[in-house]
Amino acid sequence: MSEELATLRQAILSEQYAEALALIDDLDEMSKKAVLRAIR
Repeated sequence: MSEELATLRQAILSEQYAEALALIDDLDEMSKKAVLRAIR
């Protein structure tokens, strides 16, 4: 996940907002999967 956060930071600094939004979606999905694993 830290790699994704670094990539997100770089995308924002490079003004690549479409890529940044896609990364946020990926991070959100990872978070949801982690919650589901914790519930199980």
